[in-house]
Amino acid sequence: MIGTHCSTHLYEITDADSGTPTDALDRDRFGARDLSRARGLHRCRHGVADVGDDQHRHGRERRCRRTRESLRRDAERRPDDRASAEVHLRECVRLVQPPASIADRGRVRRGAPGGGAPGGGAPSGAPAGGAAPSGAGGGQSSTGRVGLQTSSLSDAQWSALENLIAAATGSAANEGFDEILQHLAADDYLSANGGGSDYGRGNFYIAFLGTPSDSGTWELQFGGHHLALANTYTDGELAGATPSFRGIEPFTTVTQDGVTVQPEQQEQKAFAAVIASLTTEQQAAAKLSKTYNDILLGPGDDWAFPTTSEGIKGSDLTADQKALVLAAIDTYVDDVDDADAATILAKYKSQLDDTYFSFSGSTTVTEIDDYVRIDGPSVWIEFSMQHGIVLDGAHPHAV
Repeated sequence: MIGTHCSTHLYEITDADSGTPTDALDRDRFGARDLSRARGLHRCRHGVADVGDDQHRHGRERRCRRTRESLRRDAERRPDDRASAEVHLRECVRLVQPPASIADRGRVRRGAPGGGAPGGGAPSGAPAGGAAPSGAGGGQSSTGRVGLQTSSLSDAQWSALENLIAAATGSAANEGFDEILQHLAADDYLSANGGGSDYGRGNFYIAFLGTPSDSGTWELQFGGHHLALANTYTDGELAGATPSFRGIEPFTTVTQDGVTVQPEQQEQKAFAAVIASLTTEQQAAAKLSKTYNDILLGPGDDWAFPTTSEGIKGSDLTADQKALVLAAIDTYVDDVDDADAATILAKYKSQLDDTYFSFSGSTTVTEIDDYVRIDGPSVWIEFSMQHGIVLDGAHPHAV
């Protein structure tokens, strides 16, 4: 993951030499299961991450990492400036046109130049806040990131960026583009309520690995605190939408500059619904023996998959319970553009019998150290509740 503090992933990795999805290649060479994840870099195809045999998986990871690093080096050799950024943004919008349904939606409104939010005091009932501890929780969101900082964008560049994000993401309420709007508003809220200038939409970054084109391979990156979007395109088609990370603080519903902030609540509710549907015996099968205080596949731990799948297998669930698991997966898949999301979800639906659901902590998925995992042939999702950093209360990290 490039420059992310926290995240929510969906991956599906292809062979970096041939570009062929690994599930179409020799299983003896690439392992029993294709390595996937929902949102991506790594010359992935669209998806949410999956686990495979360790030895075989590592070979695929090295191929993907080489592809990623070559793209990064290419980007770093080419210095960013305001003019070239605007050209790239406009070219991306031409290549990835937003659906008409998005054209009139709310935009990524600009905050104060230093990253702070314009106005937006704490509403009644909001969690109490305070100054962020020094270095706590990745509040230094500009550290180690590549690309052009959003605080330096002109109005024209912001408009191009808004169009690009809308084009590259889904149109469902509280997902995709709408979720990103809420994430930016949430960071403005943190800036205005104890976090200061380390937080706010001015501390996000836009980067292009390779040159935007309808031929060849290039990647769009956008992110900052609690957000990582990485879409890779090959010959004009989405080849991967990972690594993808989402987190949110505050986790309670607040309003910032007219934007209602509630991203990740739909994910939490979907996971809680799955757990609530399980019988006592099924919950025991799904319950993990360990306590998890964060996601496994966090920044710098891209390949930390367990060697074996844990939890209750999809084939042991009823049809209604499988539908709830698929609905939970859909809260991540819908962050991808609508057409690709439909294709991705159909694949995960076909693999539900071989997909595992597990959790630790409480059954409500609202308490600190509550954790949920979905692990299938082509999908890996994690959701972990954390201590608050700027505000009191729990907040999630997810990949």
